[in-house]
Amino acid sequence: MKDELSNKLVEVIGVIQNGVGKASDFAVEQLPDIAQQYIVYGRVYETTIFVLFILAFIVLCVVVWVAIENEPKLGEAVIPLTLFPGFAAMMCLVFAYFNIANLMMVWFAPKIYLIKGLAGLIK
Repeated sequence: MKDELSNKLVEVIGVIQNGVGKASDFAVEQLPDIAQQYIVYGRVYETTIFVLFILAFIVLCVVVWVAIENEPKLGEAVIPLTLFPGFAAMMCLVFAYFNIANLMMVWFAPKIYLIKGLAGLIK
């Protein structure tokens, strides 16, 4: 009985090892495609974030400009209409500045971007 149980155990372990080997081979085959998809995702994401910050900056600058142009009509209300959008515009510019490093890395050094992404997953 013990011999039969031992044989079945060896057979099950062999099947599991074979399955793990096939899964490992599949993962290794798919690795270049996964890396390429991660880089494309990074390019789309980083570019979208940067463009949104720049568009928000432009819109807020237009709001400030329109408020300043209409100062005689607005009177004292021009102060909050220029102060808050002006501050938000400057913050958008700061965020765009801090995002430009990732944007340039994903476009001009995608391998480094990939390595930094993998390092972030390991931590």
